[in-house]
Amino acid sequence: CRVGGGSPGAPGRGSSGPASNAAMLHGDAARLYSVKPVSDIDLSDPSLRPAWARVLAGEADFIALSYDLPSKTKIVLKAEGTGGPAEFAAQLAKDQVTYLGFFVKVDGANKFLFAGHVGGSTGPMLRGKAAMHRTDVESFLTGTAGGIHLDGDSGSQAALIALTGMMLGSDKIEFGVAR
Repeated sequence: CRVGGGSPGAPGRGSSGPASNAAMLHGDAARLYSVKPVSDIDLSDPSLRPAWARVLAGEADFIALSYDLPSKTKIVLKAEGTGGPAEFAAQLAKDQVTYLGFFVKVDGANKFLFAGHVGGSTGPMLRGKAAMHRTDVESFLTGTAGGIHLDGDSGSQAALIALTGMMLGSDKIEFGVAR
């Protein structure tokens, strides 16, 4: 398991075993079904995996996931889109938890990243659940190169760009560009 990485398959991260769908699939298709959460999070919404697959395939630049309130465990697709940080930074609400999976080009190389955002007005119970669930959501988004955590009202477009650049060690980052 990598610190800040979202790739599955590391020991102890919930490989689904031989009786699962992953046993019948190979390569990238198998990885999309091989991560089981270790917390009480519910990632069973049927729209989640296809939406992330579209990002990986280049058909979308990002997905935004959030809790299906009042549930504090069920994750649903909040948005999917093409475009840069202005579009997905708009998904970061001050009173909600939002998880983003997105595409960037760094020094000419394609990367997929994870960002977890806890709005400054988010209640303490949901804030605690988000701390427990963040790793499972990041693991669910297979193929990510790393993750960023935005707390409070730091989810602005400028903060997202700056943190992404610091994490990847580059100032040559392009968001939402054709692959």
